[in-house]
Amino acid sequence: MWDMRTQYVIIHLALLTGATSVCIGCSNYRGGADPSVAEKIVGRWKARGGLFGRTYEFSENGKYRTVILSPDGVEMEAFSGTFSVTGETITVRLELENIIQTVRITHLGDDELTALHEDGTKIELKRVK
Repeated sequence: MWDMRTQYVIIHLALLTGATSVCIGCSNYRGGADPSVAEKIVGRWKARGGLFGRTYEFSENGKYRTVILSPDGVEMEAFSGTFSVTGETITVRLELENIIQTVRITHLGDDELTALHEDGTKIELKRVK
């Protein structure tokens, strides 16, 4: 069995696998995006489906945080980094692992975010209020 960090990296790569970005160390979270897209993803999102038990947080200053929760809702592990948005693509850079990955948004409502992994896996998130 893999340790928690290895499991996280595998799950995170499955979620955000895509082309490596040239946006290393972006300080402007909006990148070249329509401001409404970048502004709409700001907040805390809860994974649905196979990634249940994880939250993803996008802040106004371009910071990103993933939290893995136990079945009873206790924070087990957290990872942070930065993010940027270009068009319909979210690019995340994890600080600890120095991994840069992208995911393409297919739907962004006020309370739902759906994205596609490069292998076609659908990722569904719901805003935490």
